[in-house]
Amino acid sequence: MLMAWAESGSSTPHDGVMTTLAGLGWIDGRNCRIELYWSAGDLGLMHRHAKELIASRPDVITAMTNSL
Repeated sequence: MLMAWAESGSSTPHDGVMTTLAGLGWIDGRNCRIELYWSAGDLGLMHRHAKELIASRPDVITAMTNSL
């Protein structure tokens, strides 16, 4: 997951995604691997993370941002 926010102790929208995935039986470290990349609003960092994710050839990439 590419995240536009800084990693912090506060709740972010990814919490709901993780809860939903767990409810569907997808548990990180058990039957899937979920990697979180936090960019803290840094577009350059988001681009670098996106390139890393694409290079790792995942089955799914999700991205969350606070703008449309």
